[in-house]
Amino acid sequence: MNAQIKFDELITLYKKTGYTKIALLEVATKQASNGDIEGALAKYSLLIDLTDGFKGNKIYNKLARVSSARLLASKEQFDEALAMLDKYSTSTTNAYIHELTGDILVKKEQSSLAKEQYLKAEDLYSDETSKSIVAMKLANLK
Repeated sequence: MNAQIKFDELITLYKKTGYTKIALLEVATKQASNGDIEGALAKYSLLIDLTDGFKGNKIYNKLARVSSARLLASKEQFDEALAMLDKYSTSTTNAYIHELTGDILVKKEQSSLAKEQYLKAEDLYSDETSKSIVAMKLANLK
């Protein structure tokens, strides 16, 4: 119980510190691993809020958005998952985000849009293993 009190104090009194961001990421990841999807999403949401914007932390923000998108997709909340990734999927900077976006679009049965995302991912990946995985996903599209 003492750890929970300290955690609550940290996120209440010291929201803007790096320690809070690390703690939120750690606790959310642990909750997701333990099956507490709602708790994890709440922590990731707070982390997104704390790290968004011009003076935010792009790395923590991206980690929280990608993790949230994966959890939302597992709950079949595909539109919400795509909204989490929208900030990053419109630019061609991250192969994994394009691949994840493609995976979600496949679940939404939007094959042509998924194909576009997979092709972007395939172009951006530099390692052959990742390229092969994306190539298999492309081959499996209807």
